[in-house]
Amino acid sequence: MNLAEALQQIRDAEMGTPASSETSFDLLCGFTPLHLEQLLKARLYQRDLRAPIRFRHGINGDLTGSLEMTCGEIDSELSFVIVTWEDLDPRLGLRQADGRPSLSDDIFKTATWRLRQIKQGVAARAERHPVILAMPNAPALRFASTSPSQANTLELQLQAACAEASLDLALIDRVRLVSPPQAVAPCDHYDPRADLRFGIPYSVTYFDALATNLARLAIPMNLPLRGLITDLDDTFWRGLIGEIGADSVSWSLEKRSHSHALYQQLLRTLEEMGILLAIASKNDVSVALEGLLRSDCLVSADTFYPQEIHWNPKSESVARILKTWNISADAVVFIDDSASEIEEVQRAHPNIHAYRFPTGDDASVLKLLATLRDLFAKSHILESDRLRAASVRAGTPLELDEASDHEAFLAATHGKLRIEVSMEPDNRAFELLNKTNQFNLNGKRLSEKAWMDLLKAPDIRLLKASYEDKFGSLGKVGILIGRKEETNFTVTQWVLSCRAFSRRIEHAMLLALFELWKPETLRFDYRATERNQALTRFLEEIMPDKPGALSMLRRSDFSQACPPTHLSVHLNHEPS
Repeated sequence: MNLAEALQQIRDAEMGTPASSETSFDLLCGFTPLHLEQLLKARLYQRDLRAPIRFRHGINGDLTGSLEMTCGEIDSELSFVIVTWEDLDPRLGLRQADGRPSLSDDIFKTATWRLRQIKQGVAARAERHPVILAMPNAPALRFASTSPSQANTLELQLQAACAEASLDLALIDRVRLVSPPQAVAPCDHYDPRADLRFGIPYSVTYFDALATNLARLAIPMNLPLRGLITDLDDTFWRGLIGEIGADSVSWSLEKRSHSHALYQQLLRTLEEMGILLAIASKNDVSVALEGLLRSDCLVSADTFYPQEIHWNPKSESVARILKTWNISADAVVFIDDSASEIEEVQRAHPNIHAYRFPTGDDASVLKLLATLRDLFAKSHILESDRLRAASVRAGTPLELDEASDHEAFLAATHGKLRIEVSMEPDNRAFELLNKTNQFNLNGKRLSEKAWMDLLKAPDIRLLKASYEDKFGSLGKVGILIGRKEETNFTVTQWVLSCRAFSRRIEHAMLLALFELWKPETLRFDYRATERNQALTRFLEEIMPDKPGALSMLRRSDFSQACPPTHLSVHLNHEPS
């Protein structure tokens, strides 16, 4: 995107939008941000940001001073922080000619001191709202005594110091480091003319690539997907196992099929992230298992559940897998080498993310792997993700309501529910709120800034429910947020993981709420959405009237409607 295209994108996006609904960001850097501001604004609008964007800038030429500034009256959603070598020592930039080899030690000391200041400033801002941080690329010294073809000691020291600082910052919650733009050649990063005349160090091409990455981290288009269904022949391995046998299918350098090993490596990574994996393959099951059980296979056969290996249409296999996982098609990727199989599945499941595995085209395979990495990307791997995936593979019953004796079954599961009353920031709770659809009170989503502000509100209460039974632990499965009033309690947000349905956890959470704060009446900020039928059905079961906006539930009515939960409930915190 060039500047003219960016300005047109901004005009189109801001046409007819009220200024009162604007979204504020801090854009902090030591250089003139004119080009970056326009390109970043355009890229943010491309991420479906509806409100007009307002950037607040810091002190011109003083990044560390800008980081120390408070946001004042502006309630910024997040900070974009762009660090250049000039921010660490002006002698590292084009606009000063004071550097020389004899000053290398002094320049390095100044740079490390400034890095410490930047780390402190970023960490302080991260306590208030998220920080998207771009660190400088490899330095290019003009006063080094070595040839440009030879690495200079100061250059290496600066890179090492920046790498160490980047690692420290990446470990801070709510700090996200931007990967250097890969699509721009290093020789195209800098714009000497613009830098010397206007203090704009980078080219428009580089600024646009940087703005694209900044916008992606600030506003993810979708939450991470939750499951992947893979074919086997010419996808998981090279070759048709039914024709050439298990010993002849390959994923090796020697057989020129190593791209399949890289695909297996990605699947193993997804498994460690807690992503659900399943197989949909047209094969004889005994033959396919011979390949999956080979000792050199990079992914264990029992990682995949369910394994739909037969000759029936793959759309039927996908339907059964989705039912077993209890998630919708739009949260799942389907991978197959056959375009016809992909079309057949997409006709039945139009919302599924389907990709053809480009067998024999190594470059295209690498592009596919990068796409999959982006679709499943997580800033944090939570233990609860792995627990849920493990419970699926263990065959934990999903549809308990279909048990012949439901009450006896629930009692026999020995379910334990731990309810925590805590306003501490929690990545899993934030993730649940923003990705749960079926049992969701109103479908409202929160930005990280709004989530952090909510946790500081004095009248807000937060319940977190974790569940385990004889089949294993599901980890944190329920989040309820509400506002405590004198004799009432208003539930503003409430979600329950689909993995926890039919265990009467929702009943137990309301029982805990009544016990903790003793309200006479509950009010629910309910709104029907396209996908929250599970929550709607629950409210219909416990309420005397049809649920609507700010529906009310009296304690006496709930006591009559609530069945036995068969849960051992532990409350680990006394209410305030």
